[in-house]
Amino acid sequence: MKVHDRRTESSAKKTVKRLPGPGHVIMGQVAYQLRLLARTPRAAFSAFLLPVLLLVAFHLLRSYSGSSDPALVGGLTAFGVIMTGYATHAGAVVAARERGVLKRLRGSPLPPWAYFAGSILATTALCLLSAAVTLLVARLLGMQVRPAEGPALLAVVLFGAISWAALGTAVAAFIPDAGSAGPLLSATYLPVVFVSGVFVPIAAEPGWLATMARWLPAEPFIHALSTTLQAGGSGVAAPPAGDLLNCTLWAVVGLYVALRHFRWEPRGGEHRGHATREVGAQ
Repeated sequence: MKVHDRRTESSAKKTVKRLPGPGHVIMGQVAYQLRLLARTPRAAFSAFLLPVLLLVAFHLLRSYSGSSDPALVGGLTAFGVIMTGYATHAGAVVAARERGVLKRLRGSPLPPWAYFAGSILATTALCLLSAAVTLLVARLLGMQVRPAEGPALLAVVLFGAISWAALGTAVAAFIPDAGSAGPLLSATYLPVVFVSGVFVPIAAEPGWLATMARWLPAEPFIHALSTTLQAGGSGVAAPPAGDLLNCTLWAVVGLYVALRHFRWEPRGGEHRGHATREVGAQ
């Protein structure tokens, strides 16, 4: 019996040593989430094609009333990031839950925090690529995009992408099924984007509407991008600290709501494992 116990203990120690570290777990989850996003045609359309098509259309028609190139480029870059970080991300979470993928992940050794970190970081990577494509096309069209602004733009997109992905994760908990995900997500983010200066300059809006928009998560992100693009001179631009703080606060709100209310199973299996999910999500 003692020999058997020693062998069991030795085997357990070897197993513990072979467990991957947090960084390895997160990167594995990032790679998995990127593969899932790559299989979604809507992800490619919302991340790359739509912002670029709108940018080219506005540039050719010169119909963006009274706005400069930085406002147009910043607004449409943010639009692509928001669509990807919020709508595409939340839709993918809901679809994975409906297919039982999240239930299988919850039953695996993968800790819940690794799923949240991996999925948000994967979406953030896609958002960064979306912003890079939009800004590159803007530069090719002769718009004001300077290489010196690159580090500041990278920081702004990172903050904005993480905040909107966190909000998308939170909202996914309240979407009943995959069929209703598209309409519900569009109804929650499109009005916010519309009043935040993407298609209509916020200076042209009524005072009360502009004030309300500044408290929402889109306007500070759009303002930070546009302000960074408008920076003159040959030095390195600095992103507005207040706007980045606003993005951070919205990211904290999104993560808090997601951790409190996230569902790993479709509503059909909710009654059987409600207590388990509540403990696991918190």
